[in-house]
Amino acid sequence: MKKTWKWPLITLLLLLSAALFMTIAIENIYSFRSFRVDIPTQEARILTGKLYIPEIDKSQYPAILISHGANNEYSAMEAYATKLAAAGYAVLLFNPYNHGQSDIAETPSMGTSDALEYLYSLSFVDKDRIGAIGHTMGGYYLSIAAEETGIPLKAVLNIDYVDISGSLERLREHVDNLGFILARFDEHQRKGSLEATRNLFSQLYGNGSEIQGKGILYENGDNEATLIVENINTSLLPAYGEAMDVAVSFFSRYLCGLPQSANGVNALFQLRSITVLILFALTAVLLCTAFYPNPEEIQEKGPRSFKRLFIPALSSIAVYAVLPPLYMIGKKLLMPNAIFPETDTNGLVIWAVFTGFILMAVSFLKRKASKAITSKEMKKDILKAFAIFGILYAAVLAIIWLTENNIFILFTSLSPFTTRKALAWLIYLPLFLAGFTGFSLFTSVHTERKLVDYLLFYITGPVVMIALFLLGFPIKGELMFYDHRFALIPIIYMLPFTPLFAFIDCCGQKRSGSIIFPAVLNTLLFSWFFAASNALYILL
Repeated sequence: MKKTWKWPLITLLLLLSAALFMTIAIENIYSFRSFRVDIPTQEARILTGKLYIPEIDKSQYPAILISHGANNEYSAMEAYATKLAAAGYAVLLFNPYNHGQSDIAETPSMGTSDALEYLYSLSFVDKDRIGAIGHTMGGYYLSIAAEETGIPLKAVLNIDYVDISGSLERLREHVDNLGFILARFDEHQRKGSLEATRNLFSQLYGNGSEIQGKGILYENGDNEATLIVENINTSLLPAYGEAMDVAVSFFSRYLCGLPQSANGVNALFQLRSITVLILFALTAVLLCTAFYPNPEEIQEKGPRSFKRLFIPALSSIAVYAVLPPLYMIGKKLLMPNAIFPETDTNGLVIWAVFTGFILMAVSFLKRKASKAITSKEMKKDILKAFAIFGILYAAVLAIIWLTENNIFILFTSLSPFTTRKALAWLIYLPLFLAGFTGFSLFTSVHTERKLVDYLLFYITGPVVMIALFLLGFPIKGELMFYDHRFALIPIIYMLPFTPLFAFIDCCGQKRSGSIIFPAVLNTLLFSWFFAASNALYILL
């Protein structure tokens, strides 16, 4: 084995081993078993799901269906499922139509009715103790499913609930006990909406009573209660453990599960995510060194100066400052269709193409900039980039096969391609390539080509923009740029991987001697990350 391939292979083995070991450890610590399932639907299609069964000696278990929000996958709610399985519930996660690896279809409940009927049909499920969790749009789909199926739901907990087309009234009519967790920083709630929500529930349920300083409990009769818990974090971040504790407490009250909480669930999930992210990134960089073992000599840009650090940092801020308006324009210009099938990605495409060409134009104003974009062996550079991407993608497929888990890293899902995702990926590749070619050319020409320059260029802009968005909460009670709030989503999705893009750009330029190799590899990876994370695809 050549020395250049020794460490990439070792990190690949560590990546697979760590993912498998930590998945087995989580199941053993919290005493449950889980496996992926295919759920047939009335439309003769398939929904992908994951079933959790507690290792408690019972013939029947109380059961909970979890319906996640739009633009996501069920892997985002795995920590909730683990916590509830540890408390003695059978739990079914699933991807609605057009999400994750589920088939494409358009129905009122997006397949939620079929998932509920599948859960109800299982022999080990107690038919009198079935509950559900709906996250954002998942709560709306649950209201449709409750009405369509007529299956008795003992309790439904809604997280960051959005009331659409009378869905609240449907839930009140078909569900015995309702729960609501309203987030501290919910993008759907403008300033003053909490007071309006309180007034609405007062009208529906009468006067409420404070509970532990976290919210208000509204009750109306023995079998109908609505719980509003306010001012806690429900996001898919390390801080959402409190929301999971509320979920366990809520269902123990109405479904008679175990009241105790499984401590450390969220910490273990985050540890697994961070471990996989670090090993994945390290493997990517070491593969670059293996394909280019002898870096070409690159002339340095002169003596180091603190002032030079401002160039990549300020450039990054300028690049990301134009993202919100361009992103929203792109969503409207490239409406979802067979050519541009995903709303959120469409906005990002406009931003990437525009900023990429601007950065290329600025770079060509400097002498000899054109040499940075050429390569004597351009075909080999592109083939090597595809080979590295193929190895990393195969590693993720192996992890999914070994662990029966889609990888969810902080904000980003690394799920495999489906036909629609592959189509979107291929369409968007040349467009995102314009953006990363501009990024790489700019850093090559206008910085000292030190690692710190690349890190500042790729990381500063996203961090500053997220901080500006969130600054609006203490100032006016909503996101700073509320009308452009959906532009925050792609920034958050790309944030965990910005250091990886910086390392690949720096390492790739130094070792290949051109920007073609790192620009192509970053384009392949970024397009995949974003296509996987934005699980909702609409083909008209």
